[in-house]
Formats: sequence, structure tokens, C-alpha cells
Amino acid sequence: MRRALPFVILIVLGMLGSIAGADEYPSALLKKHPSAFKAYSKVVPVRFRKVAWIYRLQGTETPVSQVDLGGNSFYYGMVCQPHECGDNEVAYLIAVDGSAAYGLLRSSNYAKSGDVMFGAPDDAARKLLEGQLTHP
Repeated sequence: MRRALPFVILIVLGMLGSIAGADEYPSALLKKHPSAFKAYSKVVPVRFRKVAWIYRLQGTETPVSQVDLGGNSFYYGMVCQPHECGDNEVAYLIAVDGSAAYGLLRSSNYAKSGDVMFGAPDDAARKLLEGQLTHP
């Protein structure tokens, strides 16, 4: 049941996003907002660039949110590894204008020694990223 809970949460959040009119998903950032996606792709460590759910945000997705941080608007959300969501998630903050991007990977499959931070987020951004992930 513990492994199923994050998946259930993703489904509920996805339904709520649809009700609210949110129809943009992380994997669409590459096509719809290439400058923003480019900022994210630059901060992802090289060792994760062949892992689509981390590098291209092509995994189990929830709709993208937007948040204001330090006077900038950011795309905000998380993606998890398909069929392995419970222990494999990446949260992202990507400036809409492509000026900055940050990520936080928490993964039993790819980061066994602990969380991996992408970019250099300040404390506020770090807290947002940590709050996006569903497992401790």
C-alpha cells in the first residue's frame, strides 16, 4: 500500500489540475517553452541525461504549476519514474523566461547516497523543491 499511495496522490492531483484548467504537463515544456526547458537541461548532471524521466521530464507527470519566487515566475512540479514512483522522483523549478532552473532528485535507483540537487537554489527554492516530493 505504501508504494501505491504516491501513485494515488498523482492521480488525484492530476484530476484536480484538470478541473482547474491546467493542461500543461512537464514533458510539453520541451516543445512549448524551449528556452525554459533549455535552462533545466543545463543544470541536470551529465550522469542523468540519458534517463528520460529525469532529463526530459518524461515520466509519470502531474500538471505544471506556476509559482512566483524572488520576483520571477517559475514552472513548478514533479515527475516520477514510471512503475517506480514511490522511491524515484524529481522536482523542478524552471523560470518561465529561461533565466534559471533547479531540480531535486530523490531516487533509490539513481541517487542511493541521498538527494541530488541540480543548480544552486536559494533556501526558498530548496524548500519548494523538497515540498514537492512525496517521500522522505
